Amino acid sequence: MKKPEMTPYIGVKLLRASEPMTKSDYCKYRGWELPKGEDPNEMVRLVEYAPDPSSTPNHENHKGYVSMSPQHVFDDSYVNTASSKEAALSELIERKFDGKEISDGYHTRGELYDFRKMYNAALFNEFADKGIYDVHKSVRHEDGEPCFGGGWFIVVAILPTGQISNHYKMEDWGLFNLPVVDKAKYEFDGHTPEDVLDRLEHLATHAVSKVGGLTFGEATEAMNKGLKVAVPEWGGYWFKEAGMVKVMTAEGELLETPHFQQYIFRNDWKIVK
Repeated sequence: MKKPEMTPYIGVKLLRASEPMTKSDYCKYRGWELPKGEDPNEMVRLVEYAPDPSSTPNHENHKGYVSMSPQHVFDDSYVNTASSKEAALSELIERKFDGKEISDGYHTRGELYDFRKMYNAALFNEFADKGIYDVHKSVRHEDGEPCFGGGWFIVVAILPTGQISNHYKMEDWGLFNLPVVDKAKYEFDGHTPEDVLDRLEHLATHAVSKVGGLTFGEATEAMNKGLKVAVPEWGGYWFKEAGMVKVMTAEGELLETPHFQQYIFRNDWKIVK
């Protein structure tokens, strides 16, 4: 019979796997005799595929179909999903392919990373040039430790909406025309990528006219758009409900009538979550 034509495919499987075991132990678990000529000490994995209505379980201890994978094949094809499925998939892609060349049909990941870097540099350089916000760069984190052990630097901006930061390799140092400090000036506040996007969105959609924060008028406009605002020393915040300004204190007490007079000339209002 003529050899069938073979076409390349790529796929992703979600499965469960045992710790490495010898082929001899695998066969014992399955209730089989080790086939003649097989190496009993070859390392393998017992793998179990997700239960599928179209397949029948083939071992009493498992709900899904079980099989054997040589250790080297398993290691080359699978990544532990203990952190997350998304992180594991990303690691597998990076292992198998040049991750920078993966595309959404319009831009590669490498292009999108470079776009982000250039936008970041242009924005932070503008902040520094205009003296709008506290921006700086350093090869050390706030605790004095080199960024990622060395070879990287951090850029930081303190916005009215909160702290934002990014890390870049030293080859990009010259892109950021920012004040250089011996170590980052502020302790990392724990912001996530979602926090950064949220803080930038609020900055983009709510004008900030003063260094350090919003004016009272800008804070009022932010409340009109459903956001919460506060001045730095508060533990609570102001917000609008049914057109009325209300106060949530740091102790969780809701006040109906805030005292405006002492705050209307402040220009350090901030948007809070």
